[in-house]
Amino acid sequence: AQIDRLLRRNRRLPPRSASAPRSLAGLVTCAQCGSGMTIARVKTRRQDYLYLRPTRCPQKPKCRALAYDEVLKVAIDRICSELPAAV
Repeated sequence: AQIDRLLRRNRRLPPRSASAPRSLAGLVTCAQCGSGMTIARVKTRRQDYLYLRPTRCPQKPKCRALAYDEVLKVAIDRICSELPAAV
Protein backbone atom coordinates (compact mmCIF):
# COMPACT_ATOMS: atom_id res chain seq x y z
CA ALA A 1 0.00 0.00 0.00
CA GLN A 2 2.86 2.38 0.80
CA ILE A 3 4.49 1.60 -2.53
CA ASP A 4 1.26 2.32 -4.39
CA ARG A 5 0.86 5.64 -2.56
CA LEU A 6 4.42 6.69 -3.35
CA LEU A 7 4.04 5.76 -7.00
CA ARG A 8 0.76 7.65 -7.28
CA ARG A 9 2.24 10.70 -5.59
CA ASN A 10 5.52 10.81 -7.51
CA ARG A 11 4.54 9.66 -10.97
CA ARG A 12 1.50 9.67 -13.15
CA LEU A 13 0.26 6.11 -13.69
CA PRO A 14 -1.45 4.85 -16.82
CA PRO A 15 -5.18 4.54 -16.03
CA ARG A 16 -5.22 0.80 -16.63
CA SER A 17 -2.40 0.06 -14.20
CA ALA A 18 -4.18 1.53 -11.19
CA SER A 19 -6.91 -1.13 -11.32
CA ALA A 20 -4.92 -4.00 -12.88
CA PRO A 21 -4.95 -7.41 -11.20
CA ARG A 22 -1.14 -7.68 -11.39
CA SER A 23 1.23 -5.37 -9.49
CA LEU A 24 3.57 -4.56 -12.39
CA ALA A 25 0.95 -3.98 -15.09
CA GLY A 26 1.77 -0.82 -17.04
CA LEU A 27 4.80 0.04 -14.91
CA VAL A 28 7.63 -1.98 -16.49
CA THR A 29 9.63 -1.01 -19.57
CA CYS A 30 12.27 -3.02 -21.42
CA ALA A 31 15.83 -1.97 -20.50
CA GLN A 32 17.12 -2.72 -24.02
CA CYS A 33 14.52 -1.20 -26.33
CA GLY A 34 12.49 1.03 -23.97
CA SER A 35 9.20 -0.53 -25.03
CA GLY A 36 6.40 -0.87 -22.50
CA MET A 37 5.82 -4.42 -21.34
CA THR A 38 2.59 -6.34 -21.06
CA ILE A 39 1.77 -9.41 -19.03
CA ALA A 40 1.31 -12.65 -20.96
CA ARG A 41 -0.12 -15.79 -19.41
CA VAL A 42 0.77 -19.30 -20.53
CA LYS A 43 -1.34 -22.17 -19.24
CA THR A 44 -0.22 -25.77 -19.07
CA ARG A 45 -2.02 -28.71 -17.57
CA ARG A 46 -0.20 -28.38 -14.29
CA GLN A 47 0.61 -24.71 -13.90
CA ASP A 48 0.11 -21.16 -15.15
CA TYR A 49 3.15 -19.05 -16.05
CA LEU A 50 3.28 -15.27 -16.27
CA TYR A 51 5.72 -13.41 -18.49
CA LEU A 52 6.45 -9.77 -19.25
CA ARG A 53 6.75 -9.15 -23.02
CA PRO A 54 7.70 -5.96 -24.85
CA THR A 55 4.73 -4.54 -26.76
CA ARG A 56 6.51 -2.52 -29.48
CA CYS A 57 10.04 -3.85 -29.74
CA PRO A 58 11.78 -2.46 -32.87
CA GLN A 59 14.76 -4.81 -32.62
CA LYS A 60 15.29 -7.92 -34.70
CA PRO A 61 15.25 -10.46 -33.13
CA LYS A 62 12.79 -9.05 -30.62
CA CYS A 63 13.69 -8.72 -26.97
CA ARG A 64 12.98 -11.78 -24.89
CA ALA A 65 10.13 -12.17 -22.44
CA LEU A 66 10.97 -12.06 -18.74
CA ALA A 67 9.57 -14.27 -15.98
CA TYR A 68 7.02 -12.16 -14.07
CA ASP A 69 7.84 -13.67 -10.66
CA GLU A 70 11.56 -12.92 -11.00
CA VAL A 71 10.95 -9.30 -12.03
CA LEU A 72 8.46 -8.83 -9.19
CA LYS A 73 10.95 -10.25 -6.66
CA VAL A 74 13.73 -7.92 -7.88
CA ALA A 75 11.35 -4.92 -7.76
CA ILE A 76 10.25 -5.73 -4.21
CA ASP A 77 13.86 -6.22 -3.03
CA ARG A 78 14.90 -2.90 -4.56
CA ILE A 79 11.95 -1.03 -3.10
CA CYS A 80 12.58 -2.51 0.34
CA SER A 81 16.21 -1.38 0.24
CA GLU A 82 15.49 2.13 -1.11
CA LEU A 83 12.20 2.98 0.66
CA PRO A 84 13.58 3.40 4.20
CA ALA A 85 16.15 5.92 2.96
CA ALA A 86 13.47 7.87 1.08
CA VAL A 87 11.13 7.99 4.07
